[in-house]
Amino acid sequence: MNELEGKKLNKKDYLFIFLVFGLAFTTVLIIICELSWDGICKAAGWEKSLSRELIECFLRAALIEEFFKFLGFILARKKYKINRVSDSMFAAGLIGLMYGIVEKAVLFNPMAIIINIFFPMHLLWQWNQGRHFQIAIDEKKKGNNGKAFLHMFLATFVIFFLHGAWDALISIGVYMMDEKNAIQNGETIGGIILGSTLLLGAIYTIVTFIITIKTARKSKRESEPKEIEETKELKD
Repeated sequence: MNELEGKKLNKKDYLFIFLVFGLAFTTVLIIICELSWDGICKAAGWEKSLSRELIECFLRAALIEEFFKFLGFILARKKYKINRVSDSMFAAGLIGLMYGIVEKAVLFNPMAIIINIFFPMHLLWQWNQGRHFQIAIDEKKKGNNGKAFLHMFLATFVIFFLHGAWDALISIGVYMMDEKNAIQNGETIGGIILGSTLLLGAIYTIVTFIITIKTARKSKRESEPKEIEETKELKD
């Protein structure tokens, strides 16, 4: 058996995942692809508009970003032979956190930074992705194909959809509230859309933190008997 298989990740492992997989195999590749997207749109004469922004919410943002965050996560899983739900969850979360930090630093959009502080979505989406992905693998091994498919669906398509929908709803709300667009009752309608979106984001944030904490505690309880047994065997 590979010496890494079944190994619980430590701080150095997590730091390596954060700095290498989160940056080199995720963030850098996302930036290159999104800059290429912008260049192609400019060359094609595709002017900025709400319709373009909504399309970009799902294709430029959600699809490209989630693809490369998932790629970084899969490569980290392969290197460390991850097979624990907590390790899978935190490894994916660190990759999402790295991209979220760089994205906000590069854009330096005050509103985006404020929203990200209270709703760290890249971290939350990847926490859920890592957790569901490992559960899907575990259920597949048990022969529970239905549960495996459900959790894989939650780890991939649902994360992509939530990302695109989150960006799109915020874009619509901000667009409606902008006085330059002269939309009748736009400020009220936009405020309702933006407020509702942030409320749902708050619920998602709280629920995800609760589930993450419970998962981490459960993993710690399950690993303690094994660690005690391994220590006992070494002494013998």
